[in-house]
Amino acid sequence: MARTRFAGGVVEDDDGELVAVHGREAPAVKRGLKLFREWSGRDAESVTLEETPAGTPAVLVELGELTAVQYASDKWGGSRREYIHDTQRPRPRLCSNAAGTRLFVIGGDVRVKPEGLIG
Repeated sequence: MARTRFAGGVVEDDDGELVAVHGREAPAVKRGLKLFREWSGRDAESVTLEETPAGTPAVLVELGELTAVQYASDKWGGSRREYIHDTQRPRPRLCSNAAGTRLFVIGGDVRVKPEGLIG
């Protein structure tokens, strides 16, 4: 099977079948593209290669920007209560693994500090 390299790190065989994108194996990329199409109702405009923290899957599907983070916690030894933190630009991105079974928060300027989530 001959492979042809296209701009952007996309590799297809002679039949136009996707082989790899930016060195990631095609099955995971295909699952990610399918998940994005089902999630958003449109095809992905691009596939990008980014460095991600260790332990993050090789293929992530970007679902959108996080405009806020909401969670419940009993932090500081108190009773359980809900917290809502609006995020500022650059906002973190909400991503999923290609199977759609795990969520990841990537990037942005939100930091965990003793006083809470900042940014």
